Amino acid sequence: MDQLRIAMSRVGHRLPLVVKIAVPVLAVGLGATLLRPPAADGVMFTVGAAAALMLVLWAALAVFVQRHVRRMAGVAARAADGDLSARVPRTGDPGSDQLLNAAYELNRMLDAVQEKQHRTRSILETATDAYIGVDTDGLIDDWNAAAERVFGWPRGEALGQVLGELIVPPKLRRDSDGSADDPSGGQAVGHLIGQALLGRTVETTARHRNGQLFPAELTIWESRAHGTRRFNALVRDITERKRLENELTHRALHDSLTGLCNRTLFGDRLEHALSLRGSDQLAVLLLGLDDPASGSDSLGHPAGDELLIAVSTRLVSVVRPSDSLARLAGDEFALLAEDITGAGDAEQIAKRLLGVLQAPFLVAGRETCVRASIGIALRNAADVDAAGMLRNADVAMYTAKRSDSSRYAVFEPQMHEAAVQRLELKADLERALRRDELRVHYLPYVELSSGEVIGFEALVRWQHPDRGLLPPLAFIPLAEETGMIRAIDRWVLTEATRQAAWWTADRPAGSPLTMSVNVSHRDLQDPAFIDDVSTVLTRTGLLPSTLMLEVTESAIAESGHLAVERLHQLSELGVRIAIDDFGAGDRSLAQLARFPIDTFKIDKTVVDHIVDDPRSPAAEAILEIARTRRLQTVAEGVESPGQLDRLRALGCQVAQGYLFAMPLTSEDATALLASRLDSRADASDESDGHLALPV
Repeated sequence: MDQLRIAMSRVGHRLPLVVKIAVPVLAVGLGATLLRPPAADGVMFTVGAAAALMLVLWAALAVFVQRHVRRMAGVAARAADGDLSARVPRTGDPGSDQLLNAAYELNRMLDAVQEKQHRTRSILETATDAYIGVDTDGLIDDWNAAAERVFGWPRGEALGQVLGELIVPPKLRRDSDGSADDPSGGQAVGHLIGQALLGRTVETTARHRNGQLFPAELTIWESRAHGTRRFNALVRDITERKRLENELTHRALHDSLTGLCNRTLFGDRLEHALSLRGSDQLAVLLLGLDDPASGSDSLGHPAGDELLIAVSTRLVSVVRPSDSLARLAGDEFALLAEDITGAGDAEQIAKRLLGVLQAPFLVAGRETCVRASIGIALRNAADVDAAGMLRNADVAMYTAKRSDSSRYAVFEPQMHEAAVQRLELKADLERALRRDELRVHYLPYVELSSGEVIGFEALVRWQHPDRGLLPPLAFIPLAEETGMIRAIDRWVLTEATRQAAWWTADRPAGSPLTMSVNVSHRDLQDPAFIDDVSTVLTRTGLLPSTLMLEVTESAIAESGHLAVERLHQLSELGVRIAIDDFGAGDRSLAQLARFPIDTFKIDKTVVDHIVDDPRSPAAEAILEIARTRRLQTVAEGVESPGQLDRLRALGCQVAQGYLFAMPLTSEDATALLASRLDSRADASDESDGHLALPV
């Protein structure tokens, strides 16, 4: 448009030049005509006529120039008003005259401006963001196709409306005193004139024609043309982006499997609660599933995940709305209980959580039972932090796991020292296998009819570098809790079968030794255990029928349906199966009938009372059942000749206990095999710690 003004200026300068030429010529012609002498009539007439003709020609030219200039001025005026469609008629060669040159230049500039406008409009109409033009009165004067799509208003209906009333939610519109009511912290789209928004990109809430609100991103800038001020806005619908952001935030703060809070969010809520609550209004309950059979290692990952989801659903059903339930990791859940009055309230919550888990779970078409232990930590000190409360709850939970009387425990300061020792022992145990600190001792099986040693039970010991020789009870429970029992069981199995194969090779033909190895519930839950047993038998060359695997009733109960499957698989390998500690559990004989059992090992608690209460039917019943099912019977913990006599009278076949020998090293067991033992001997050799029985 600046070039247009320059061209029109050039035309204006040409017009006075025409006038300057035409006026003198007209004056000369008129003077010559009026003042001519008589003698010069002919000449003067000719001159006058010529002047008159020139005057007419110049007048005609002036009229043409003025009309052309008016056309150009009209086109320029329409262009200034925004109409770029008008053009100056193109006549003659634009190079032959400055006026025509200016006309062609004006048309060329109008073509360029119109093309630029078309390109700009095309960009606006194809943009994915809504473009809105607004005048100083807040009225919409431009509205692209994206705006129609985003807000639902056609261009024809949107133009001329007040922007704030069209797309801004009522709660975001400015009130009469100019303040903004925007609880979300954004800026109202309708107030474009406010200087605070110019040149910024902000997030706000916009309104669709149907009344639905949606999150929007707004960018506003100011423009001026011909001294007129206007405002422009780009609005982007960020509903999908917000959904993704919320989803990512939720994933970052929630457990992906159960949907519960994760450790991060639980820690944040606990820290916040600690900053607000009093010392007697807050408790953390840490719940751990005791039975790994409930996990993915026994049921398979999909079924294990299904069970964890079912557990979380039940827990959610009994927690209060004000409580925060989280899955921290694996089989551990945590509950933040606020507004409690003390330990009593926390214990009631623990009972509800344990109670809701008692009923069996149906997972992968099978019933599965789980047990849980809960540790409770109360805020009893003003300086306790979130990490400290979780640590205390963890200590209390492991105290509950080791307790036979209760499945929950409230943290007490003295538990901390025990927990530190436990952690130290755990670290030592993890290094024990690498440092070759484990040992196998062998407890003899004695045939009561002959007094001959017919086998051994392999018992693990730990030669701790600082604490000396540790018995199984000092570290096996910890190994079971941490999962290290699997590695220990594999090592004992390998070492015991290797030793049995070596002993068998030195014995007379036809008199193989039985080697008995204890199997934990974790072994029964491990699909690789069957292959491990088969591999050990192959490598050592031990006859499968001489390997007896001992399983307790509690291990069978904890392994659920897997116990039946695993024991049948082991029986198919040719190994023998013994029920250890029989008589101590409450499993019915009908349930045990499903298992491929070869031996009953009568629990020591039954043997202890066999003399004191000879009428007790326990031992007789067990031996009668064994005879009926043609099973071998082994009496555990025989310590007195009276017990031995009673067992012989009842028909028990095999016994073991301190009456015959203490658990022996491999060297002592080798020496024992060189003699024939008499089970009736009562002479004691206190120097080597076991009874010396004559051949």
